[in-house]
Amino acid sequence: MISHTYQILSLRKYNDTLLDIVNSFKLRITGTKDGKSLYVDKEILLDIPSEESFIEYENLNEQHLIDWFKDGVRDFLAEKEIEQKFNLNKGTETDSFPWV
Repeated sequence: MISHTYQILSLRKYNDTLLDIVNSFKLRITGTKDGKSLYVDKEILLDIPSEESFIEYENLNEQHLIDWFKDGVRDFLAEKEIEQKFNLNKGTETDSFPWV
């Protein structure tokens, strides 16, 4: 079984009067299985938040962003991408070919 962790790599804020609104962020999803780790990086574009869901920049934390990413589709696709990477890495890689 693959365990997944999420880490925010960077934030991007609007460069106008809305300086305290995050418009995108980059995160890394790391999958670990049998002591080996593989990761994928994603950049997420955010809509301008509604008044009810707005979080002041100084109150924003990493878990808020991770929760925005984990909507049931994006996180599923990222975790499947990591699973595919593990499948590609099965076996032993060699540069010794039968035709040489």
